[in-house]
Amino acid sequence: MDTLLQKLGSYREIVAGAPTPYALHQILCDDSSKPVDYRFLDVNQAFSELLGIPPAEIVGRTVKELLPDIEPYWIETYGKVALTGEGGKYKNFSASLNKHFVVDAFAPSQGYFATLATEITETITIKEKLRSSEAQFRRLVETTRTVPWEFDISQGCFTYVGNQALDILGIEPQQWRTFNDWAVMIHPDDRDQAVNFCLDETKRRRNHVFEYRLVKPDGEIMWVRDDVAVHLCDDTPVRLSGFIIDITETKSALLRAQDNERRFEDVASTVGDWIWEVDREGRYTYASGRLEKILGYHAEEMIGKTPFSLMTKESAQKARAFFKGVMQEKCPFQDFQNWNYHKDGRLVCLSTSGTPVIGRDGELIGYRGIDKDITEQKTEELLLTVRLQLVNDSQQSDSGRLLRSILQKAELITDSQVSFLSSVEDDQQHLLLRAWSERNRAEFCNNPNFRDHFPVDQAGSWADCIHTRTAVIHNDNESLLQKKGVPEGHARVVRELVVPVIRSGQVRALLGVGNKPKDYSEWDAQTLQRLADYSWEILEWKIAEERLEKTNRVLE
Repeated sequence: MDTLLQKLGSYREIVAGAPTPYALHQILCDDSSKPVDYRFLDVNQAFSELLGIPPAEIVGRTVKELLPDIEPYWIETYGKVALTGEGGKYKNFSASLNKHFVVDAFAPSQGYFATLATEITETITIKEKLRSSEAQFRRLVETTRTVPWEFDISQGCFTYVGNQALDILGIEPQQWRTFNDWAVMIHPDDRDQAVNFCLDETKRRRNHVFEYRLVKPDGEIMWVRDDVAVHLCDDTPVRLSGFIIDITETKSALLRAQDNERRFEDVASTVGDWIWEVDREGRYTYASGRLEKILGYHAEEMIGKTPFSLMTKESAQKARAFFKGVMQEKCPFQDFQNWNYHKDGRLVCLSTSGTPVIGRDGELIGYRGIDKDITEQKTEELLLTVRLQLVNDSQQSDSGRLLRSILQKAELITDSQVSFLSSVEDDQQHLLLRAWSERNRAEFCNNPNFRDHFPVDQAGSWADCIHTRTAVIHNDNESLLQKKGVPEGHARVVRELVVPVIRSGQVRALLGVGNKPKDYSEWDAQTLQRLADYSWEILEWKIAEERLEKTNRVLE
């Protein structure tokens, strides 16, 4: 084992003070060579803190001794890594620790495996809160893509089906009379599971949400989410009510994203950290080849530069103050999170940890450490938080304030200075400017006669995505401005990114941002597109709610 630890010497030095829990293990098999346990050979302080046990009381003991209730899939998974040498990234839940993890596992030698664990419990919790909040919100409003319904359990029939059923499901509301009328429309591959789930949850007197496919009379297959409330009388279910929501577009996008994620994980390396060294001036003297994967630069391009050269202005200011104190104290540091510009212009969030390199005379020579790319996690957390905030904003303010909130968040996630949202009329030939961002009005646009309703062919280059039906990026607007010009008093836009919102085959809205300090990238386009899609959905719900309230006031 000493030889194995020597083999991992440099790597162990780096991870020893890192915030990521690290451990080295030996797999233990029974007489038939089946993995049944594993022994801890080496752990860092972060792993010790994760278990709440001192390192000396972990090393030498087996996982079943420390965690008797360990799930079998951990032993099976790690056994395969240790015995075959095929490492990978594994996402799962540990009931013993009550935490969710993503674990990078690799085999440094036959019969041994090492792990780096990243806790994702907070991300999972945010997703669960978001799902709960959206379920409550959808019960408050009826949208154009939602079919409300009620079912009397004692009579065994639907007592109400919204008129939206004809447009969305392709059936007249009165065609759904009995439970079986609904069940026969479910795709054969989903029918038994959907029906049994609904019946079981109803018997348990629990509200429930489930997804399945429906087959419309014309043969078209659509994905729906059924949000069901169980109404009780004397603790007995007597009535069901709910909303069938068309999620076909969302589901298709999710399935594509999952396919992309699986393909990525198949080819991704097991350990994706960038290892670096800097001198006492904070200039890189070494950068591993992983840098190119994370930030797009060859290692030699960073030699002689400082970490601050790629950071955003805000991160660089914080980093300079942080590292000044760290170098003065000659102390290690962990998980300093900072945002950087990738070579292609997109933003990358890094978790930086380092250890001082001290000379024989006690003087600081520099630092060595690792940078971990946590962009996906931070972006998901940001988008989930933003989405939850927009749902809450829609319930607490009017559509005008909701619009301004959407634009503020669009500028935030793309590091932009101006933004707008326009709707496209049904004829696809006219635009209605819904809102400029507050910063745009205050600092950039000063023409009080600027029109908010005009034909598409009189719009600037920002409207090109109506024709392309995809995101449009213009990182050098000078030539375009010379061709089309801009209205008097309009903001000077050096760079712009505009994405379309497409519903039922038509472009319904445009969400645009401009004047990012660096060029816009495909990452910016994808992130803004996600924000645009669910923001438009929430905005439509809010506008429909306000119209309904206005109608009710008129009728009263």
